[in-house]
Amino acid sequence: GNFINGYAGARVKEELDIPFFVSLHTQPDQTRANPEVDFKTKIFYALSKGVEKYTLKRADKVSCVYGSILDYAKNNGAADPFIAYNVLNPDKIVPKNEYSNSGTLKILYVGRVIPAKNPENIIRALQDTKAELTVVGSGSKEQELTELVNTLKLEDQVRFIPSMPN
Repeated sequence: GNFINGYAGARVKEELDIPFFVSLHTQPDQTRANPEVDFKTKIFYALSKGVEKYTLKRADKVSCVYGSILDYAKNNGAADPFIAYNVLNPDKIVPKNEYSNSGTLKILYVGRVIPAKNPENIIRALQDTKAELTVVGSGSKEQELTELVNTLKLEDQVRFIPSMPN
């Protein structure tokens, strides 16, 4: 990453003269601009801003798991960032030719349940569908999402599973 862990990696590179690789999974400027981000997250991102350029300028390689992160990486000093999608078995990914579904569509959301990664629109999209959603994760939006599910009467279609420690 390019926060305190990235800063530590950059310092290790400087001290030991070894290669340094950064993998970006978020676009911090988008999170900073999101008015729904909770106070704790705002503080983290504000304090981290100082080390982002330091980290990215010193990295030998910077990968971005989404194309939307490339500009952020370039604008913050990454020499030649590249996209390395965060997927398993990428050679087996092919465009679908047909999208029909004979049974109930099963949707799995795995991630923090926070303003920057909010599955609210997925929940809303379940109305009047033959689909089920399982949300695996914890965060500051849990209670609000549970209330939304109850308000929309989607209790039979949405299941929440809290995250567990590694």
